[in-house]
Amino acid sequence: MTAETLRRAWALGAGPKDRLVLDVDSTICQVEGNNKQGASYGYTKVLGYHPLLATRADTGEVFHARMRKGSANTACGARRFVEELVARCLRAWATGEIVLRVASGFWSNDTIKTLARLGDCYTMAVRTGNRAIATAIAEIDEEAWVGIDYTKDGIAEVAETT
Repeated sequence: MTAETLRRAWALGAGPKDRLVLDVDSTICQVEGNNKQGASYGYTKVLGYHPLLATRADTGEVFHARMRKGSANTACGARRFVEELVARCLRAWATGEIVLRVASGFWSNDTIKTLARLGDCYTMAVRTGNRAIATAIAEIDEEAWVGIDYTKDGIAEVAETT
């Protein structure tokens, strides 16, 4: 129902004009009371729901959401969520570039393979607490970093390394 409403609204011009940038992350929705079905304590020790969310970067509207077990790890259900998200994008707005900005909690070979298979552009934060990754980033020459137009409000710098 929501997907069809979105498709119709975007067909009438409410959608993005050339590029759709979506932020993908997990969140914690705190609840009160111990009898909330599906809520549980996660790593934050907060009682709540732990859904996956995809929001439009330019408007903040929630584009896709999936509820999960309360104590779910960030990456739990990432593959299916990304597949559903991209399918929803294509049904609602199949004419422009789709860019997914994926939080570091989803960083895995499985998520990267899924994103590559789907063929959309993406950026993915990585956990830099790993010594090998921190060292690799530190060794990238300053001239290799290139600013990219990320959103109307900011930029990001990217570099490639092996």
